[in-house]
Amino acid sequence: MDKKLKISGSISLVSGLLSFGWLIYNVIAYQYIRTKITNLEELGAIAEILGMYIGIGLLISFFFHVSAFFTMIFRFQILKKVTGLGLIALFMGIISFICLIGDLAALHDIGNQYEAGLTTNYEWTYLYLALIIHMLFYVLMFIMLYSTFGSVKVHYKTESAAKDEIIFIIAQYVGILCGFIGLGFTGFIVATQVSPQVLQYILPFYCPFILLPYGLICLYWIIIKRKERLPEVYDEKQWRDVSKAGLTTLLISIPFMAILYILNYQKMYGTISMIWFPFYLFLILLLFSGSILYFSNRM
Repeated sequence: MDKKLKISGSISLVSGLLSFGWLIYNVIAYQYIRTKITNLEELGAIAEILGMYIGIGLLISFFFHVSAFFTMIFRFQILKKVTGLGLIALFMGIISFICLIGDLAALHDIGNQYEAGLTTNYEWTYLYLALIIHMLFYVLMFIMLYSTFGSVKVHYKTESAAKDEIIFIIAQYVGILCGFIGLGFTGFIVATQVSPQVLQYILPFYCPFILLPYGLICLYWIIIKRKERLPEVYDEKQWRDVSKAGLTTLLISIPFMAILYILNYQKMYGTISMIWFPFYLFLILLLFSGSILYFSNRM
C-alpha cells in the first residue's frame, strides 16, 4: 500500500471513530438541551458543559472530514479509477463537511433565540437532519477504509498516468458539487430575501467553507505539479478541454450575470447587491468544471 494512503487512512480511521463517538454524544446532548428549551427551563451549568463538548466534537469532526477527503483522493490516485462507491462517499463527505458550518450556525442561533424567547424548531430540525447526513457519510467512509485496507495490499506504482488524469477528473466532480451547493445557497438567500445586514455576517463564513473542498484538491494538484513547467501540467487533450471549457463558461455566464444585473437594477442596495459575486463565483465553478468533465468524456 502507498505510504501516504496508509498514513492518511490510519488517521482517518482513528479520527473517524472518535468523531462517530461524538456523533452519538450529540444525539444525547441535543435531546437534553432541546427538552430544556422546549419546556422553557433554565439551561443551567450541565447544559453549558454539554454545549462546550459539542463544540469540541465539531472540531474533531472537521479534522476527520479533511483527513477523509485526502484519503479518498489518495485512493483514487493509486487505484487510477473512479468507482461508484468512491464517488458517492466523496460527494456525501463534501455535503457532510459543508453541513458542519450549518451545525455551528444553528447552535449559535439556538442560543440567541432562546435568550430572546423565540422559537428554535427550524434550527433543531436542521441539526437532526444534519446528524443523518453525517451518519451516512461515516458509514460510507468506514466501508471505504475497510475496502482500502483489505484490498489495496499490493504496491501500486504512483507515477503520473496521462498527467494524473484521475485527480484532474475528480477535481471537476468536486467543482461541480461545490458550485451546485453554492448556487443553491445563494438562490435560497434570494428566495428568502435575507437582509444585507445579516449577509454581512453570513457570507464571509459560508462561502469559503463551501469552496474549501475544491480549494483543497486544487492545492494538492499544485503540490504534485510544482516541479513541472506550465506547458507540462496538462497533456494536449486536457489543454484543449480546459480551453473549450473556459470559452463555454464565458459565453454562458454572461447572460446569467446580465439577468442578475437587470434584477438588481431597480433595487441597488438589496439582497442581490450582496450576493452577486458569490453567485458568479459558484456559477463559473459549476460551468467550468462541468464543461471540462463533458469535453474530457468526448473523444
